[in-house]
This record gives sequence, C-alpha cells and structure tokens, in this order.
Amino acid sequence: MFRGVFEKMERLIEPIYQALSTQSAKAQLYLENIQEPYLQGTIYTTTPPHKRFIFDIHSLSGGEKTISQLALLFAISLSLNQNIILFDEIDAHLDSSNILKIIQFFNQYVTNLFN
Repeated sequence: MFRGVFEKMERLIEPIYQALSTQSAKAQLYLENIQEPYLQGTIYTTTPPHKRFIFDIHSLSGGEKTISQLALLFAISLSLNQNIILFDEIDAHLDSSNILKIIQFFNQYVTNLFN
C-alpha cells in the first residue's frame, strides 16, 4: 500500500506544484532508500519559477515554502482520496498573484471532487 500511494504522489507532485506556481516550476519527491523505504526518509525538492537550481524546503522563501507545502499536501490528499483539508492563514507569506493561483486551484480541486 505504501509503495502505491507514494508512486501516485510522485506522479502528482509536479503537476500540482506547476498549477500552484507556473509551468516552468519543477518538483520532485523520491525515497532515499528505494529497496527499504522504511529505513530512511523521503526527499522533496522544488525549483521555483525563474530559478535555475533545485532547493530543499529549508532554502526557500516563505511564499515558496507555502506553495511547496500546499502542493505536497494536495498530492497526499489526492493519493489517499482524502477530501477534507482545513487551512488557516495560508496566505500569510503570499503575494496577490499567488493567492489567485491557489484560489483557482481550490476551485478546480473542489469541482473535480463533485463531478
């Protein structure tokens, strides 16, 4: 079960991250140890728009962290078919253009749930 959910998350993370930022953004999620995934952790890296390097979550700005974390949360939610997510003040580190992208993504996400 773990492997199937994780593989689905791997496939979903980049399209979700791109939907929340831009098509030029990149995101990867992978296991440190493929043979024994429970012995080590996972690595989540992103390349925000207009940047040339891959960053781990600790190297990002507040807004970039928010977008990255939302992408991961939605990938987990969609992989597990969980339909309830509660948010509080997720816009604190975001500018208005990123807030609009998140609203558009939420609208699409909710529309897909009920169709």
